[in-house]
Amino acid sequence: MKKLVFLLLMLSTCVYSQVGIGTTNPHSSSALDIESDSAGLLVPRLTETQKNAITSPANGLLIYQINGNMGFWYYDAYNYEWMPFKNEYNCANGLTADTNTFKLGGELIEQTLITLNYKDLTLFSDKLGSDFIFKSHIEGTQPSGIDAISFKNNGNLQTLGINGISLMCSDYDQNVFRVGNEYYNILSSNGTAFSIAGETGTVDYLAKFSRGGDTSTYRTRGNAVGIGSIEYLMDGESIIASSHDFLPITNAMLDLGHTDNRWKDIYATNGVIQTSDETLKKEIKPLEYGIKEILLLKPITYKWKSVLIGNTVKEEHQQEVKIGLSAQNLLNVIPESVSTHHWSAIDEKSNTYKYKKNEKLGVNYSEIIPVLINAIQEQQQEIEILKKFIRK
Repeated sequence: MKKLVFLLLMLSTCVYSQVGIGTTNPHSSSALDIESDSAGLLVPRLTETQKNAITSPANGLLIYQINGNMGFWYYDAYNYEWMPFKNEYNCANGLTADTNTFKLGGELIEQTLITLNYKDLTLFSDKLGSDFIFKSHIEGTQPSGIDAISFKNNGNLQTLGINGISLMCSDYDQNVFRVGNEYYNILSSNGTAFSIAGETGTVDYLAKFSRGGDTSTYRTRGNAVGIGSIEYLMDGESIIASSHDFLPITNAMLDLGHTDNRWKDIYATNGVIQTSDETLKKEIKPLEYGIKEILLLKPITYKWKSVLIGNTVKEEHQQEVKIGLSAQNLLNVIPESVSTHHWSAIDEKSNTYKYKKNEKLGVNYSEIIPVLINAIQEQQQEIEILKKFIRK
């Protein structure tokens, strides 16, 4: 009887308590606690075929595979597959393995799409000289060290370039944004000589944008747009100023202003020079207009109906009295001096125009000067005749 009670007590300990091997104090969280300083735990050792032949393996079943991908394997009942403890990852398609660390960098072996889903993709570095570069070229087709697409960071100077040619760069020190330079790592002022990758030349930006304060280049305090080497446009107080001559691309084809969008005043030191070279003219005939037409003109004084300068309304005493002629009067007397139509572009790509009637008439006062000369000459002839008559 005593032996039976002792056996039951032993069985109860085995069922409800932790089991310790090599220790009398197994950990409370363990069902089995093995301690040894000279041996290990030996789990069943199976081949891959024997592992796969196990019928309905339990979730978490552990074995050691002795062939193929050798090592510890456990069964994942949720995914219905054996899983190795030693995971082996393929680090292709842009990833590289360095011991237990995966690094961005490597060869892409397939088309890769990154969907941002309204999230930002940010590449950040607070280190001087950290560059973001795309290379896409056949070896030997362009100079060594030249990148296909690059974002260069040189402190206060950041540059975007393609094939070594700068598309744009920003200069925080000078509040300047430049477009177009010979090479991406040449960030000097225009006119600076350089040598890179066996090429020599001179810095020459296509365009430069300044927020003001770049007095070393533009000698201005307002915002400015530089075009080419030294030319620029600058904004002031409701003005746009040009540093150099302003010319049309094509000769004798473009207008300054429009019948519906006119300039208020034009200030000039030497007046307007109108081309009058006889070699450019045809069907040259003596002018028939003279004193008879001049006597038909009706000079007038007037004020313009428009009283606005920007958003400022002119007071009555500030409205200038003008002297001139009526275009309607001139149209009946000297129609050649009246602008009734203009050429308007209808297609920029084909550079084609059509002849349109002006909504408002305009007068070319310089066209009246030859008529006045004729009138004076006619009058002088009459004076000479009268002088001869008086002498007689």
